[in-house]
Amino acid sequence: MQSPDPHPPPVTPSEQREVLFSRARSACCNGIYQLVHYYGRTHSNRALDLLSKIKEPHDKTFLDSLSDTIKEKKIMATLDLLGQIVQTAPSWTPKIALHPVFKAILQHIVVTKELDECIGALLFVTALLPHCSSLPLDVLNTIFHAFIEGCHTYRMKTKRF
Repeated sequence: MQSPDPHPPPVTPSEQREVLFSRARSACCNGIYQLVHYYGRTHSNRALDLLSKIKEPHDKTFLDSLSDTIKEKKIMATLDLLGQIVQTAPSWTPKIALHPVFKAILQHIVVTKELDECIGALLFVTALLPHCSSLPLDVLNTIFHAFIEGCHTYRMKTKRF
C-alpha cells in the first residue's frame, strides 16, 4: 500500500535504537529457545557449554524455555540440563527456585509414578537448595510435600521387587 504522504516522518535515533534493541532481544530469545531444544534432542556438550554461560537478564528466557520442555513432557532432558547448569552455579541460580519451572518440577515429583523421573527431580532439588538462602514459606511447603510424595513413590516402586 502506498502512503498518501510521499515523505514519511523522520525516524529519530532513539526510535532506531529501540527497533534494533527489540529485534536483537527477539533473536536472542529465539536462539536460547532453539538451543534448549537442541540440547534436549542431542545432549550436545557445546550446547551445554553455551547454555551454562547465559547471563542475566537472559536467564528468564532460558527458564521459560525449560518450562516449555516440561509442558512437552521432556522432563528428563530438562532435569539433566538444569542439573548441569546448577553445577556451574551461575549468578542467577537462586532465581530458579522462584521461577514457575521449579514449581512445575515439584508438581511433577508429586504426580509421577516413574521412579527415574522422581529420583532425578529430587536430586535436582537437593542440588539447588544450597544456592537458595531464603525461600518463601509456600515454596518450602511445596518442597517438603514433594519430598514426602517422592519417598512414597520410591517405597511403592521398590516394594514390588
